[in-house]
Amino acid sequence: MCLEMSVHRRRVARVTERARPADDAVRRSIEEIREAYRRAAQSVDSAPVGREAFDLATTLRDFLDELQGEAAELRGRAARRIWESEELSLASLADRVGVSKARAAQFVRSGQRQDTRRTR
Repeated sequence: MCLEMSVHRRRVARVTERARPADDAVRRSIEEIREAYRRAAQSVDSAPVGREAFDLATTLRDFLDELQGEAAELRGRAARRIWESEELSLASLADRVGVSKARAAQFVRSGQRQDTRRTR
């Protein structure tokens, strides 16, 4: 767990070092999402005890799962754009984005599937 946090902090530091307007927009959006989550969680917590609160919590969790999937696809598309624009090997892409070569290959394949879906 500490190693994961350390890696995360290093990545955040790298992003902070080269901050651009888009970085600020993403950070602001993340804070807005966090605040929206807090409001939703408070609403669930203040719902009547019983099935209603559980159903609301389930709805919130389902939405967050969906959002997580969309964020994973976004991350994959970004990795694929790097791979294509810099004409990298999978090993170089893996090194560039800080993942294993197998994970880099997943990003590339995922991006190909998403491209296929968009052109249909």
